[in-house]
Formats: sequence, structure tokens, C-alpha cells
Amino acid sequence: MEPLDKFKLLMGEIGDVIKATSVTQFEDKHWALEFGEEKLIWLSYHQEDDCFTLSIDVGAVQEKDKLEFLEFLLIFNALGQTQRTLKTALDGEGNNCLLLGDYTASGLALLNFAEIIVAFAEQSIHWSYLLKNWPGASSEDKQKLLENISLMDHNLIRA
Repeated sequence: MEPLDKFKLLMGEIGDVIKATSVTQFEDKHWALEFGEEKLIWLSYHQEDDCFTLSIDVGAVQEKDKLEFLEFLLIFNALGQTQRTLKTALDGEGNNCLLLGDYTASGLALLNFAEIIVAFAEQSIHWSYLLKNWPGASSEDKQKLLENISLMDHNLIRA
């Protein structure tokens, strides 16, 4: 069986396992996983590498806070790179930031697949909270927010 066909079988079963509101396929290799009315995770399968990318909107960085926040992301990215554990990224300009995650699909079992998606969704909650609370936070509060993000599992994050 071709890798894409195996992946489509996983996608056919994942909605029930992760209790998604809906799983909708777009074109041949793209899906939207809906949780409730607000959360939407996009999934794209890359056949040439047998891997997939998850993405979710986690909020916005205001222009006045952008430089300070990007400095943190650079430090956080450097930490992840030295640990060689980078798998996801925070990307975006202006109004939208996307949390991105790249994962290998080869040999992926349904439960492992579900764990990846759930962990990714949990990470998005932390990043959304950070972006929402960054503007107007005191220096001490920002430091606490950054420490909370820095304690996240670096096996799941690159920023």
C-alpha cells in the first residue's frame, strides 16, 4: 500500500480517537480538524518525504511588542537547535501567528498519531495565552510567561 493511502486510512479514523468535531479533506493531501467552534488544525501530507505538517492560528503580536517578542523567539529557537529537538515553529507577521509542526508519517500508528495531534493542540493553548497576555504585561509577568513557554517539551517546539 502506498504511503499516501496508509495516511488516508489514519485520517479516516483519527476524528473519533481525538474526539474532533469534524475532519474535512481538501484536495488530495490536506485536511482540517475542527475542535468545537473555534479551534481548527490544518494538516498537510507531503508524499515525497512521507511526513505531515500541522498548523494552527495562535493569535497576533502587536507591532509595538513585535521586536521584544521576536527576540524571545530567537533565544528559544537557539535553545531548541542546540538540543537538536526542533519539530515545530511559530511563524507569522502582523496579525496572525501560526504554530507549525512537522512530523514523520512512516510507521505511524493511530495512537501515536493521536498523541501528536493532542500534544500539538495543547502547545497551541500555551502559545495563544502567551500572545494574548504579552501586550500590557509587566516585565516580571513577561518573564514568567517566557519561563512557562521555555519549560515546554522541546521535542514538540521550535520557535
